[in-house]
Amino acid sequence: MKKKFKIFLYLVFSFLLLVNFQSKSYAASAMKPQCYDLFDQIKSEWREKELYYGELEIFIDYGFEVAIEDDGLLENDPVRNKTNHFIVGVINDPSVIGKIKVGDVIISVGDIDTSTVSDEDNYSFFKETGELAWYSYSDDAFYNESEVVEKKGVKIAVSSGSEVEWIEQAEIKFSRNGKEFKLQLPKLDRNKLDEQIFTKIKNISNVDIKNSTFTVKLSTLIDGTVDSVEAYSEEDRKDAPQLGSVILDNLIYKDKEGEWNYSSCRKLNQRTTESLRIPLPGDDVFIKNTTALNQNLINSFVNIEPWSERIGDDIETEYAKIATQTNGTYIIQNDFKLQTFPFDKQILKIAYISTNHIDDYEMSNKWNTYNSINYFVETQKINGWDIKGFNLYNTMEENEQDFFVSTAVIEIQIERQHGYYIYKVLIPILLILMVCWSVVWVDPKELESRLTITIVCLLSLIAYNFVIDSELPKLEYLTVMDWIILVSYFYATIPNFISIISFKLYKKNRRLSDKIELYSKRYGASSYLVTVIIIIIINANLNPENSSVLISWMAGAR
Repeated sequence: MKKKFKIFLYLVFSFLLLVNFQSKSYAASAMKPQCYDLFDQIKSEWREKELYYGELEIFIDYGFEVAIEDDGLLENDPVRNKTNHFIVGVINDPSVIGKIKVGDVIISVGDIDTSTVSDEDNYSFFKETGELAWYSYSDDAFYNESEVVEKKGVKIAVSSGSEVEWIEQAEIKFSRNGKEFKLQLPKLDRNKLDEQIFTKIKNISNVDIKNSTFTVKLSTLIDGTVDSVEAYSEEDRKDAPQLGSVILDNLIYKDKEGEWNYSSCRKLNQRTTESLRIPLPGDDVFIKNTTALNQNLINSFVNIEPWSERIGDDIETEYAKIATQTNGTYIIQNDFKLQTFPFDKQILKIAYISTNHIDDYEMSNKWNTYNSINYFVETQKINGWDIKGFNLYNTMEENEQDFFVSTAVIEIQIERQHGYYIYKVLIPILLILMVCWSVVWVDPKELESRLTITIVCLLSLIAYNFVIDSELPKLEYLTVMDWIILVSYFYATIPNFISIISFKLYKKNRRLSDKIELYSKRYGASSYLVTVIIIIIINANLNPENSSVLISWMAGAR
């Protein structure tokens, strides 16, 4: 028996060893030799060719960009108003904060009327605008030639003594709420690392109102491109990043038949990428307000692939694409507005934020993120909530180090399924109040019976209050449900006092006792219903943006 058992263990061990060997052999053969040649060259020439540099994009604008339609298409058109003028979609420089707002209409930039600019030139037309003038960055002001003097070889403004520079500027005409205004803004010329983020939400679970968090499982792909040296002009090639050419030279090759072929290096783990020491997309990007990160639920890898007309890609210039993909489950802190609970709607915010200055780094939601989030909204469910829509936008914000950084935001709009609270909380409370007020139909002489009913009703309301408190955080304001329960307490105690007063007056002043009983029967329960409706109407009007469809009509919201 022992011998057979040993043979059995040997067979099991051999099987597991064989499976493990096969899986390792497969993993090893998944990457072609060209990838290993690439890794070797990067390591050997990393310092000589400065392969630690990524490719920077040139941003020329006035601190803002035109709004682009976000409908999931690769080439999206700019947003225009009724008069065909562009609209401000992104503010990308702190200098214009407070001067212009997202949604402002851009009537003209210099002499160019934006209604005459073609869709494909919605950003490039900035290059064609601008006139030279003296400008002080510290004063944020322009000066005429007569207002500038030279001292010790430095141009300064006479009025402030601040140093000025000879830069391009333009007078830009905007419109906001039907009122036009003009601003004289400097033209900004910056070199930035520009990256795009593709997000796929797999599921959202555990929307925890009490702890102000929600759990999301998502896949993130942040990619960047590095052009071949040949894509640069002759005079710029000397200083151009070499990484793109190194990748293309290794991963594009001719096969045995003399045809162009290529290799892609996929799913490179952290150990491999760290040994290469090349700039990786998303290195300094994280999801804002994440809590309790479990690294066992997060995995990340890198893909490197060539893009060239030689291998069938429809592009004009060759480049290498480096993409970082991260799959993980995150618990995100969220700001819930609960004034209209349980008739509320909320926004779940997933915000990617960079640690680099806005002048050095800019990121945005990739065009196909729209399709991905739209698919999630249309096909997935969140327990206890209805998904109503979503919003994608790119912006910037000031971080704890007092400088501005780029952010890319995804907002999921959800509305609470209030059936549970209506059928299991509000209707029972209403029935308890009806029972409580039914004592006015009991003979005033039966004081003990009347008090027993009202006190039992009051205790039942207290029990329901514990049910609601278990689901909500300790708030500094009252929700709709809080107001209803508070009013219910008040209305549950009134029959107590009515019973005692009527009992006392029954022998002394029967007429007054009967009058009190009559008014109690006529207005008691009905006034409670009216009060509840008024509470809902007031809260819906004070918080229309957070009111569900069930009550938003009371505020005239659509």
